[in-house]
Amino acid sequence: TGTLTRAQALALADTHNPELRTAQWSVQAAEGIILQAAAVPNPALSLEAENFGGRGAQKRFDAAEYTAQVEQTFELGGKRDKRKRVAHAEAQLAGLDREAVRLDTRAETIRRFVGVLGAQAQVELAREAVSLAEAVARTTATRVETGKVSSMEQEKAEMLLAQKMIDRDQARQVLATARTQLAAQWGRSEPAFAAAVDDLTTVPTLPPLPDLLRRLHGNPDLARWTCEQERARAILVQEQAARLPDLSVAAGVRRANETDACTLVAGVTVPLPLFDQNQGKIREAEARLAMAEQQQRAAEAKAAAGLTSTYQQLVTATNRVAAWKSAVLPRARAVFETTQTGYAQGKFSYLELLDAQRTLVDAQTVYIDALTAVHTGAADLERIVGLQLPAHAQK
Repeated sequence: TGTLTRAQALALADTHNPELRTAQWSVQAAEGIILQAAAVPNPALSLEAENFGGRGAQKRFDAAEYTAQVEQTFELGGKRDKRKRVAHAEAQLAGLDREAVRLDTRAETIRRFVGVLGAQAQVELAREAVSLAEAVARTTATRVETGKVSSMEQEKAEMLLAQKMIDRDQARQVLATARTQLAAQWGRSEPAFAAAVDDLTTVPTLPPLPDLLRRLHGNPDLARWTCEQERARAILVQEQAARLPDLSVAAGVRRANETDACTLVAGVTVPLPLFDQNQGKIREAEARLAMAEQQQRAAEAKAAAGLTSTYQQLVTATNRVAAWKSAVLPRARAVFETTQTGYAQGKFSYLELLDAQRTLVDAQTVYIDALTAVHTGAADLERIVGLQLPAHAQK
C-alpha cells in the first residue's frame, strides 16, 4: 500500500512471484534426487518350502524343508558414486534454471514498473493537455465576446477540449492496466499501491561493450550448458559402468522336518553380459554429450549477438532521449508559450495556436515513450549480463 519504489517492487516479486516459487520447488526436488541417488539397494528376504504335498514319506509336511535367506545386491564399478555425480549435476542445473527465472522475474518486474511510471507520466501529460485546452477555450471565448474572432473558433476550441478529455480517460485506462500487470508479478490480482515512485529521467550509464561481453559467462543461460556437459559426461560414465553386472549374495538357514536339523545355505548370482552390454545407452550418452557441446557454442553466439544488438539499441535510445530533452522539448515549449501569448493579443491565428499546442504535447509524449524505452532496454541488457547498470540523472 502507499507509494511503491522500484526496490520494493523487486522485493515483492522476489518473495511472492509464482513462477519463481515454482522454480524453488524444482531445486528442492533436485535435492531429493541427490538423497535418493545415495541410497544403497535394499536387501531381499525370501522364504521357501520344499518336499511337501507329495506321496509316501513326502506326504503332508513330514519331509518338508524350509529355507529362509537374505539376499543383498552389491553394486560394482562405483555405480553409486557415479549415480550421485549425475544427481549433483542435475541439482546444479536446477539451481541455474532458478537463477534464470529470478533474472527473468527481475527484468519483467522492472519493465512493468517502468510501464507504470510511463503511464503515470502520460496521465499527467493528458491532464496538462486538458488544462491547456481549457485555457485556450477560455481565451477563445473572450475573443469571441469582444468580436475579434467568430464563434466558429470557440466551437473548435471546445471540440479540442473534448478530444483531450477523451485522451485523458484513455491514458487512465492504460495506467490501470499497467498497475494490474505490475501487481501480478507478486501474485496479486488487484494493485494495492497508490502510485509508483521513481525518476524516469535517471538513465543508465553504459559500460563499454567489450566489458559486458566478457561478463556473459555469468549468464545462467550460458552457465547451464557447462553444467549440462558435466551432467552428460557423468551419465556417459554411469552408462559405461552399467556394463559391469552387479553381484547378488544370498545367505540363510534351511530346516528339514524329517531330521529336525538346520543347515546353512549360501549363494552368489552374477548376470552374464553376453548379449546386453548397454551399448545403446552408451551410444545415446555419447551423442547427448556431443549435442550439449554444440548447444553451448550456439548459445554463446546467440547471447553475444543479442547483447550487441540490445546494447546498440540502448545507445541509440539514450542518445535520442538526450537530444530530445536538450533540443526538441525546450523549443516546442517556447514556441507554444509565444504562440499562446500572441494569440491572446491577436498576433496569431487559432490554427497556429492549435499547431503549437499539438507539437508540444506530441513532443512530451515522445519524450516519455523514449525514456520508457531506455529503461526497458536497460532491463533487457541487465537480464543478459546479470549485472545491474549504474544510473545518472539527465541534466
